[in-house]
Amino acid sequence: YPAVPARIASFSRRVVAGAGQSVVLPCHAVGLPAPSRSWRGPSGGSIPSGSHHLKVLPDHGLALAQLRLEDAGNYTCLAENVFGRDEVMYGVTVQVAPSPPVLVAGSSTAHSLALQWRVPDTGGSPITGYTLHYKNNVDDWQKVSIDSDRKMYSLEGVKCGSTYKLYLTAT
Repeated sequence: YPAVPARIASFSRRVVAGAGQSVVLPCHAVGLPAPSRSWRGPSGGSIPSGSHHLKVLPDHGLALAQLRLEDAGNYTCLAENVFGRDEVMYGVTVQVAPSPPVLVAGSSTAHSLALQWRVPDTGGSPITGYTLHYKNNVDDWQKVSIDSDRKMYSLEGVKCGSTYKLYLTAT
């Protein structure tokens, strides 16, 4: 019969998913005789078929359930038969919500408040925007959307002598 070396029919790529989500990494292989397949995780060690949240599927794909930050890294599927071997690698990035920005009130005038902030940890992904929430002791909470490239904002229309509560969220 014909000798066909083992080849992977999947392409290496980067996979980005949020913490708590699940992903499946395919490992489609061809060859005669049919190649055996195995997976290596970020540590370089083989992934046993009975792992708690990493599972080798019947089609030889790898399911990663309930992703955690420590699951990030390179996953490699190796296909091998007597005539050859091939591998495909997936770079898995696990994103988490950014940490709350550290908000600092700077100078003020009778009707404005200058604000600055920094984000200690972006959670592995770019910040796409901010929302400033503020209120005085009398009025309801109000919101202002701020572009992601800003690190300063001037809150206008504040009432002189009033106490304000503020917090900033990052998206």
